[in-house]
Amino acid sequence: MDEQLRLLILRGTSSLEQTLRAHFAYYLAQNEGAYSYTDLSSYKTIKYSDGTEAREVLIENIHKWLERSSEVCIRHYRKNNEPIPIWAAVEAMPFDTLSKMISLHTNTTAVDELNQSLSLGKNRQRAAQIIHSMVYLRNICSHHCRLWNREIVLPPPVLDATAERYGSYAHEDRSVWKSLIVLMDLIDGIKKNSTYSSMLIKQAESNDNYFWGLCHPKRWH
Repeated sequence: MDEQLRLLILRGTSSLEQTLRAHFAYYLAQNEGAYSYTDLSSYKTIKYSDGTEAREVLIENIHKWLERSSEVCIRHYRKNNEPIPIWAAVEAMPFDTLSKMISLHTNTTAVDELNQSLSLGKNRQRAAQIIHSMVYLRNICSHHCRLWNREIVLPPPVLDATAERYGSYAHEDRSVWKSLIVLMDLIDGIKKNSTYSSMLIKQAESNDNYFWGLCHPKRWH
């Protein structure tokens, strides 16, 4: 059951990642231009616990992925020694790097338009937390980790509209199900139908004990 659910989750997070890439590239290019994404000044000054600046680490990662990329369009720009525009660069970025680019970016107009396009709400910090939580959920599934009875370390905030749609499902705050209702709402919004949520709910509810474990994590201590 876990295996089948992981496949469905990866299907959803893949769709979310592709949509975020396209929307972020579009709104950033519209509001700031195609090349500022490599500028240190484009990102907030936030320090990690070890004293390193988050934006410096991010810029290093951006350059690393661009140098490693074998995408045809990126190879073209490298060969001609031309700057790589944002709409090409996002194709080389993994989900976690893309998430950090969005959460740290200082162009609030571009970020607000991105959040609005995905119905993530007006609170930028909360929207960034939702995206980061979806990256975390994707990583759990990518590494074939257990979902049943799992306690989620980075649970997403749940918007009022999402809570209203899935209010009939009782679940704990750090449950897998809390992350799943957020994912379902995002993908249904992207696809403009409820096909994805219907499939995921059907899989989750196929066994009562399994569904209980998705809604209620087991505290081993």
